[in-house]
Amino acid sequence: MLYIQKNIQFLELEQELPDSYLVGDNIENYEDGAYLLLSEEQEQYHNDYPEASPLECWYMALTPEPQPTPEELLWRARDAKRQEIYDKDIHHYYIDEILNDYELETLIRVKKDDYQQSIAYIKLISIYSHHASIDELQQQVDSIQMMMETYEDYHEFEQYLIENEEHQVIGIDLCALTYNHHYDELDLEELTPDQYYQVGLYYYDQKKYDQALECFHLGEECEDSDCLCVLGYMYEKGQGVKQSNQVAMTYYRLASDLGNVVASCNLAYFYEYGIDVDQDYEKAFELYSLGVDEGFPRSLFSTAYFLQNGYGVTQDLEEAFLRYEEAAALGHNDAICALGECYEYGQGTRQDYQRALHYYEKAAYEGNSLAKYKLGRFYDLGYGCNENYPKAFHWYQEAAKDGLEVAITAMATCYEFGRGIEKDSQKALEYYLKAANMGYMNAQFCLGYFYEMHSEYPESEKNSFYWYLKASHQGDGQSTLAVAYYYGQGIGTVKDEKKSFEAYQKAANLGEREAFYYLGVCYLEGKGVLQDKEKGIACLIKIEDQYPVAAYLIGQYFKEKHDDQQAIQHFKLAILKEDEEQSLYQLALYGEQGIEVSKEEMLDYLLRSAKKGYSPALVKYAYYLENGIYVEKDYQMAYEYYLLACQKQNREGFYHLGRWFFYGIGQKEDKHKAMQYYQQASHYHYSKASFMLGYMYHYGDGISKDLEKAKEYYQLALQEGYLEAQKELDKLEVEK
Repeated sequence: MLYIQKNIQFLELEQELPDSYLVGDNIENYEDGAYLLLSEEQEQYHNDYPEASPLECWYMALTPEPQPTPEELLWRARDAKRQEIYDKDIHHYYIDEILNDYELETLIRVKKDDYQQSIAYIKLISIYSHHASIDELQQQVDSIQMMMETYEDYHEFEQYLIENEEHQVIGIDLCALTYNHHYDELDLEELTPDQYYQVGLYYYDQKKYDQALECFHLGEECEDSDCLCVLGYMYEKGQGVKQSNQVAMTYYRLASDLGNVVASCNLAYFYEYGIDVDQDYEKAFELYSLGVDEGFPRSLFSTAYFLQNGYGVTQDLEEAFLRYEEAAALGHNDAICALGECYEYGQGTRQDYQRALHYYEKAAYEGNSLAKYKLGRFYDLGYGCNENYPKAFHWYQEAAKDGLEVAITAMATCYEFGRGIEKDSQKALEYYLKAANMGYMNAQFCLGYFYEMHSEYPESEKNSFYWYLKASHQGDGQSTLAVAYYYGQGIGTVKDEKKSFEAYQKAANLGEREAFYYLGVCYLEGKGVLQDKEKGIACLIKIEDQYPVAAYLIGQYFKEKHDDQQAIQHFKLAILKEDEEQSLYQLALYGEQGIEVSKEEMLDYLLRSAKKGYSPALVKYAYYLENGIYVEKDYQMAYEYYLLACQKQNREGFYHLGRWFFYGIGQKEDKHKAMQYYQQASHYHYSKASFMLGYMYHYGDGISKDLEKAKEYYQLALQEGYLEAQKELDKLEVEK
């Protein structure tokens, strides 16, 4: 039978729902939370159209897809165009025109020959690419050099790699020495501002910071923005000068006011992260934006990031995506990786794992550490490709070489579980420790869990607690839960219920819903805090829809208060999503008393609880079978249920089997076995079993008579509340 219900969608059962459930017959009932039983035709429709919603199955009609809006049609057309460009996979090169005028403005390097004569190397051409490899770039340069060698003006070609801020090669400058352009030793006072900058860079590249600073300061006097920007960078990094963020920002502001977009971005960085200045996302976004119209890749990337996350500006995922695209087309490696993330999560564009994989792969091959990790994760999980654990491990390893903590942690996990590499717990431990000591929170959590699962390591409990505590200090909720448990049980540290309670409070504040359960238990039992059952119940109510055991405890609370209606309501909630065995048993007890639960429901609840292995339910159902109560008498089945209860160390189960063998019920009489079962039950302080042991020793029934032992067991039974034992003790006194 197939039911539909608003919250749980579809519910398939072998029998109809009992009357205790809210069952309806129309859509109004359904909207009020009732269950509706589908007809055979409706159930068949569900089988034919498994993706159909409950309401579509009820009406046996699929809801037609809405017609796309003009905006949606425009978006689809734009996306199709993007796809067309993407499929072509064109390599884009940005090439300067070959210079025809070799004035001093083109000077980029100054060298000295054997005759102490200065030589000017002229920049002929620059080639950039974000697609091509260094080898492909080199081929382009070589072909142009071969062409230029046909001209008599050029000889002794040189080339210089062009790098981005991440020191990744994005292009090559081709330069040449000319026969007609030899220069005497240059007088710095005679250079143009751009030459101050170029000559300064020459010295800077050689780490001759004093000479570089001389050039850049001369450029500063000319208000050359490039020189001002480099001066800011040297103060920021403390290169040749005393490090000073304030001085760096001063130079960046001057250069930015002159239109230098690199300086604007560098200054924006200070405001973005609040470095020696109040953090100001709006100001940072404003500064980053200065280079957008010029198509400066870093400006495009940074503003896209702010738009994506709503930092200092209204969140706009589509505009962020477009700017990432533009920056990526200009060779910005982080933007290429960001495009992968946009496609992975469907931010500003449609989710597309294959496109995400493409961009991660492209960025990874160009050296982006995060992209390497992302690529490994895609191969690990089979996103946009088939699962490939060896490839996943390879890329994790490549990212780990760059010092990426999350990749180092992923490598450790691969070693721990043998994913893509031979299982090696020691190597797993080494990599977890490496990432954890770098301060990476997730690695600290993983390390705590590693020690928890690997008790073979020395002081594993102590080490587990230590790393959980480290991660907890960084705000990891799962680690905080573990710390709370460890304090509560005294694992790896001194038992401290107060600290345990405080840790559960912290975990709850960090969003760990499970913590509310433990807080509820702490309040109910007065562990680490003054007992307050009302506060405990308030905590449990917050999570009872997800944690059946919480609903059970709430039911017990109301049962103790003799509010049966509330108790039953919460017990039923506990079994709604899964058969919570204690709640099933409590509902069975209510049925036994005839309170709001029918006999049929009572037996159903009891049997379900027993099948879950709940020992009190096993004993009670066995007793019903033994005595033919509500069910047909069945000694063999009763015996099996009693045995199952004994396996759960249920004292009542031990007592009943002792009784069976003592009196020969369902089994051949065996006083020796009876005594063994009675002893087990007595060990767990079951008064009737202690009394029977006293009786056997008193009268020598099945064992040798021993009045001292009889007295011992009678007294034990009396202490446990079995008043009949007093009569037998009185008899013993008379016999003595």
